[in-house]
Amino acid sequence: MVYQAFIQKGITTYPVNPSVENINGLKVYSSVNELPAEVDAIVILNNRNKSQVIIDQAIRKGIKNIWIQQKCDPVGFSKQEFNPDINIITNECIFMWLEPVTGFHKFHKFLKTLFSKN
Repeated sequence: MVYQAFIQKGITTYPVNPSVENINGLKVYSSVNELPAEVDAIVILNNRNKSQVIIDQAIRKGIKNIWIQQKCDPVGFSKQEFNPDINIITNECIFMWLEPVTGFHKFHKFLKTLFSKN
């Protein structure tokens, strides 16, 4: 769903999945290491037991913006352990911030903003 939303909004997207070669005829990369050099952001949506490997690959590749979809962060994960130059977002649903926000996600964003401590 996230991949389709990015495509529909015209966001250049490079899917990564070691088990799939293509989606609708478009190349799927087997690892973060294979992504083009110009990639500067990544959204992680997978089993939290595999997320740390992806985070580590992204950092080694020089990706500075890492969005870890809610419930995908590794057990015991703390973004404070990372260089402050790396923008890590956790515990957020990408659909709440993928403009224009619609449906339930728009309401959820409203509540999050209303009750946010920031």
